[in-house]
Amino acid sequence: MHVAIDRKVSWLSALPALFVGIWALQSGRPALAAISAGLLCLAIVLNMLVLPHLQAEISKPAGRKWNALMLSDFLNGVFWGGAMLPVAPDIGTSVEASFVCMFIIVTMSLTAMTNRADQRALYVTLAGFSITLVPQTIYHFDVLGPIPLIATLLLVPSLILIGRALHKQIRSMVRTRIVNEHLSDELSKALRKAQYLSETDSLTGLLNRRAFESRARAQQGGGVHALILIDLDHFKQINDTFGHSVGDEVLKHTADLIEQRLHLNGWGHETASAAARWGGEEFIVFLPECPETEAGRIAEDIRLELQNSKLQGCPKTLSVTGSIGISRWADGQTLAQAINFADEAMYSAKVAGRNQVFAHRETASRPVIEAARRAGA
Repeated sequence: MHVAIDRKVSWLSALPALFVGIWALQSGRPALAAISAGLLCLAIVLNMLVLPHLQAEISKPAGRKWNALMLSDFLNGVFWGGAMLPVAPDIGTSVEASFVCMFIIVTMSLTAMTNRADQRALYVTLAGFSITLVPQTIYHFDVLGPIPLIATLLLVPSLILIGRALHKQIRSMVRTRIVNEHLSDELSKALRKAQYLSETDSLTGLLNRRAFESRARAQQGGGVHALILIDLDHFKQINDTFGHSVGDEVLKHTADLIEQRLHLNGWGHETASAAARWGGEEFIVFLPECPETEAGRIAEDIRLELQNSKLQGCPKTLSVTGSIGISRWADGQTLAQAINFADEAMYSAKVAGRNQVFAHRETASRPVIEAARRAGA
């Protein structure tokens, strides 16, 4: 229905009616001019009022409107067949009459091709055209002879055959387009899935190492950034004591906790921040253009939430803590250097007793809380 309406929204029947009406007025044929005026009005109403309304309301109640559209197609065929009435007696003796005859036949042929998307519209239009045209050729048989009658009788079947052929072609094109679009959608989904799998850690849903480095390097040179490296304490003991399934739950819980904390602190997915599973039980966070004090606060929040969290479905005796290191990534440094600095700070937190946050310094890393106190925060 949509295709048929789109095909009908044209001024195919308006322009020929206008031309025939002008010629009829100049040649003193008021009947033909009146028929042309009717065609012109019908085309205007159909294209400017009826069809846009149908396009906006294709629903169940539109069935009656569609029947009204079929009626307009029938009347369209009646008008075009009636346009032959004033010139039928002069066909063969008048060039103008022959021109009008050919004009009408060509227009009906174009209408058949225009309505090829909907066979009912074609049949209804041709039915209205035949009802008015065939009786004329029979009535003027003594003047016109057998050839116009034979041509009239063969015209409608010919147009139906043409319409059917074009209709099949359209169906084949639509079917091919649907298949191609379906294959394109499936390919796009497969590519997105492949890209997601190539960039994501399958267990935690965070970025993997390669995707993290790519995301972080894309922000290089935009100022001073912060890196947070998190290492779960005694993770091997968790696996050995409670099993690897519990260890996996701990890793997934830690990943969720990191993402939630970044979002709560305004570093969610809408920013250029990145969080990744860096190794077995190590996680890394990249915060673009983030002051060290802000990075320290986020790291301390992560540490506290990790320490106080209770994992559902896991033994109550399970205790999870993490040692965290922070480093600055400034111009003139490589990403690898900044990560090594964060690793050194994290190692200092391990040596100092674990479950702490340390910030990297050139001389020696120190706890973030002490650094914040000295900074007057």
